[in-house]
Amino acid sequence: MKKLLAALGKGERRVDVAGLPVCGWGPVAARLSETADVLLVVVEGAGQVAATVATLRALVKDREVVAYPAWDVQPYDRLGPSPEVAGERQEVMAKVKTGGQMVIVTSVAALGVMDAPMGGDLTRIAVGDEIEVSELAATLVDLGYKREEIVQEAGSFAVRGGIIDIWPAASEPVRMELFGDEIERMRTFDPASQKSLEDVDAMVIGVAGSVVLDEDRMGTFRSQYRQMFSDGTEDDVYVAVSAGILPPEAGQYLPLFYDEPLVGLLDVLPKDTLAMVPDNLELQAESWDELVQGAYAARRDSAKGKGSVKAVVPEMLYVGAPKLVGALGGLQRVVAAIFDDGSGENLGIRAHGYHTTNRHGAAVAAAKDVATRAADGWSVVLTATNAPALAQFLRALEAEGAPSSRILDDFGIVGGQVVAAPSAVPAGWLDGGAKVMVLADSDVFGARMGGPVKKRRRSAEEVIAHFSELRDGDYVVHEDHGIGKFGGLVTMETGGVKLDFMRLFYAGDDRLFVPVENLDLLSRYKGSDAGNVVLDRLGTGGWEIRKAKVKADLMEMAGELLATAAAREMAQRAPVEKVAGLYDEFCAGFPYPLTDDQGRVMDEVEDDFARGVPMDRLVVGDVGFGKTEVALRAAFLMASAGRQVAVVCPTTLLARQHYEVFKERFNGFPASVGRLSRLVSASEAKQVKQGLAKGNIDVVVGTHALLSKDLDFARLGLVIVDEEQRFGVAHKEKLKGLRAEVDVLTLTATPIPRTLQMAVGGVRQLSLITTPPVDRQAVQTMVLRWDNVTLKGAITRELVRGGQVYMVAPHVDDLGRLQDSLRELVPEARVGVAHGQMAEGALEPVMVAFYEGKIDILLATTIIESGLDVPRANTMIVYRADRFGLAQLYQLRGRVGRSTAKAFAYFLLPEGPMSGDSAKRLQILQRLDGLGAGFTLASYDMDLRGFGNLLGKQQSGHVRDIGFELYAKMLKEAVDTRQRRQAEKAKGGRIEVGDADLRASSVSLKLGISYLIPDAYVSDVATRLQLYRRLAILHEPDAVDEFKAELVDRFGALPKEVEALLGVVGLKNRAAALNIAKVDVGEKGVVVGFEGGRFKNPEGLVGLVQKLAGVVSIRPAGRGQELVWHRHVQKDVLRGVGVILSELESAA
Repeated sequence: MKKLLAALGKGERRVDVAGLPVCGWGPVAARLSETADVLLVVVEGAGQVAATVATLRALVKDREVVAYPAWDVQPYDRLGPSPEVAGERQEVMAKVKTGGQMVIVTSVAALGVMDAPMGGDLTRIAVGDEIEVSELAATLVDLGYKREEIVQEAGSFAVRGGIIDIWPAASEPVRMELFGDEIERMRTFDPASQKSLEDVDAMVIGVAGSVVLDEDRMGTFRSQYRQMFSDGTEDDVYVAVSAGILPPEAGQYLPLFYDEPLVGLLDVLPKDTLAMVPDNLELQAESWDELVQGAYAARRDSAKGKGSVKAVVPEMLYVGAPKLVGALGGLQRVVAAIFDDGSGENLGIRAHGYHTTNRHGAAVAAAKDVATRAADGWSVVLTATNAPALAQFLRALEAEGAPSSRILDDFGIVGGQVVAAPSAVPAGWLDGGAKVMVLADSDVFGARMGGPVKKRRRSAEEVIAHFSELRDGDYVVHEDHGIGKFGGLVTMETGGVKLDFMRLFYAGDDRLFVPVENLDLLSRYKGSDAGNVVLDRLGTGGWEIRKAKVKADLMEMAGELLATAAAREMAQRAPVEKVAGLYDEFCAGFPYPLTDDQGRVMDEVEDDFARGVPMDRLVVGDVGFGKTEVALRAAFLMASAGRQVAVVCPTTLLARQHYEVFKERFNGFPASVGRLSRLVSASEAKQVKQGLAKGNIDVVVGTHALLSKDLDFARLGLVIVDEEQRFGVAHKEKLKGLRAEVDVLTLTATPIPRTLQMAVGGVRQLSLITTPPVDRQAVQTMVLRWDNVTLKGAITRELVRGGQVYMVAPHVDDLGRLQDSLRELVPEARVGVAHGQMAEGALEPVMVAFYEGKIDILLATTIIESGLDVPRANTMIVYRADRFGLAQLYQLRGRVGRSTAKAFAYFLLPEGPMSGDSAKRLQILQRLDGLGAGFTLASYDMDLRGFGNLLGKQQSGHVRDIGFELYAKMLKEAVDTRQRRQAEKAKGGRIEVGDADLRASSVSLKLGISYLIPDAYVSDVATRLQLYRRLAILHEPDAVDEFKAELVDRFGALPKEVEALLGVVGLKNRAAALNIAKVDVGEKGVVVGFEGGRFKNPEGLVGLVQKLAGVVSIRPAGRGQELVWHRHVQKDVLRGVGVILSELESAA
């Protein structure tokens, strides 16, 4: 290294190094950064950019390390770069222009695209600065930011009195709190909850995207577009920009928005920049050039006539290979080669090679290496992504003889010592010259043991909340009055008292006004036939009849479910214990660490096995989140205890896939694995059946053939059911019968809404796996019109990297036409067709061929929606995506991205407008780039039949009658009621009046005071409504206090009307718990009415009247009684009513 630094110090323009592995770029670049103000590091691909940035940020502490990312779309796509990527590129360009010391990590693909001409400098705002709010708002608008009521997207801002929220495209959203004109405090905040998070001292604001669309830009674009494309005035992009709309593909036309040429990063770098580049730079640049030129030619050739998609010439937007190589050649540079071909100095840095052996052997070898080098005076750093993963890593090494290490808070190399620290360093290295050893958990185990801290993605809850706001005309369900139509939030004033109400419309133009504190009685109507909703008519009793019918059926259903659960509890079996050592060895065969959720679920399964009664556990998890590993370990535990295991799958292909996995993992252990399905020969099937009957086969994997009456097991102990909802009714009944006899573990990727989890959890043990495997990447999702150039590029890119492609259509009739299109687009690809109408013997070979990699593109209907696991398939193309439901699209997208490779999903739309619901579904999915979102999506767009089936009975008719949310709530109540009655019966007692059965469903409050969220405090009606809906379901005092703190955080000090509203909600919750139906405050006193006319404790109420004679009395009311408080409380209504409730609480 000294020789290299000396050569650079002498001013040599090119210095070569050889034999430098990928993991060595970070440590070498860290040393080089000490010799130049600006260091440019050019690596190959986005993955290496991220890895090198992570390593450099751990090693370089005295200057900023930034990534200059490539566009996240292909050249001449129908989409431009995402706002985040455009913002990050603009920010790096601005920082270079501003000056200062930094390390920039990038790739040829990133340098090969130019950016907008540099505008002004970045705006830096810090705590203590004085600002003029109107001037800041005007500046933000000029930078392309949208002013919104609530900040939920990058590139937007909001002003609410003395609070300003800003979300720059390239960083976290920040909330500023003003005291007068001075910025008193700045904190990041979570756009999902809108809650403030961590304090920051300052923020940097750049432009909101690649184009700021103002009048000048619009004029420039229109003029240059017409000049370049004389027949282009009817093109989509031209029409959109002319209307003041920036379309998704605008980035591909970036040069036309500016009079001056675009600029690249290489144009603005200081002349004394030091570069570190690969020795095959020229080859990479030429490959990039070929990609650009090929895409341009395809786009140019397809641009025929009016309305077609045009392309600007490459030199206007892209940097050609000669220019790129020439610009880098003009800088002082270090040229690094991976192989030691004698072309330059070998720096003595090499990669670890432990994980080429098995997992246990790798740990032994690594521990020995650490011990040897520590004894020889080396500096050793052990690292993993977070503290729990680091602790696990250190235990594994120390168990094999590695010396103990000193734990550091931050990554650092300490001379001659063994230290450990959490970091994002993706891979370690050995530096023989410096005697430094960095060892990451991935070097030993081949996978990260904890997820890296990634840039925050929008959560599923956040996206769904944005799209789930009630809008005028939406159907809603009121628990007491039935299905109506939402008519907005209205403020009404009577006698000087102002209150907010939700207005509902019913049949016959009936109207109902619901006080905001009772919004918990309302839910959005989600039925299995939401397109043909019939409104209820107030006061006719039709709703009560329907609701009573559903309740009766749910009570019966809850009884059946609980009877099965009770029978299971009565059954006896010997506890299943782990076989020490053998189980650990089996688990070591899993090449990845368990996620936290997987580990928790396995703990739950082991606890179930340790009990003396059969298990009935439902494991719910997104596709690819590791449910199969849970099944494998459960099967091994049961088989080790001498009991047989049956794994039941809904399809022969899935059975084959599971069989191969089970056979491979059980190989070498004292347990035999067999299979039974249509694919198995008659002779093999006979042998398997005999083996099961005699007890010679421990684990059998198959289809519903395993449920047939002529199949005998010698000692069946566990049935594992994959995707139970895909079985027929008869098979489900058979499974239901098994539940009382043997342990049952059910796996499903059909997400269960949280509202239903509570009900299911009361009957079956429920486990959720919501965390993705480490290194699983989110699928990049694009929604666009059919476009030959984009599709050919997407398919070719996948095939070139050795991958496979799914193309899915909604109808069988579409497949022939799509097959013709594919032959024309990619004639070299091997295409297979699969759909449910094919003969069984014809479908299976196609699916197997795709699974084995003998087919490049599987053209299919939704038959591939769930189950099939093909890690090589990482591109999904969905034709006519507008014809699929959101849950379907989510499941389809889950078919790709099953490995660590970057995956892509293209949702293709027809020309012309879509229905509002279709557009909304696709918007949600495109913005939902996180993982593990299935549970939240289920609440929005559900396969209702699937959920009914999970409970063992078809319930979609009831869902249609009363809406899903109320259905789930009533099921939970039915299960709770049945359980309470069983408990009371067992004790020989009865349920006391006032138990949860008699908790008031709603409380009518007439207090004579104003309580609401004023328009001046929260001006956006949709936000006010969302706050009211959240507040109405808060039942605990701590939750109301947290809500109050959030309001102050988001909107400032509380007005008196909001203080009163929070007080009213607290009173309402206390009243409901006392079975109070109404509280009326008048001039002379207060009247308190009870649900059903009965107080929880009649004797206590009599005692209260005797105790407060003259103050409290009881009078008849209908068939029951109500309490009268004979003192006025109008001076302080909330306190006075609170005193009354305290007395009643004492009497209860």
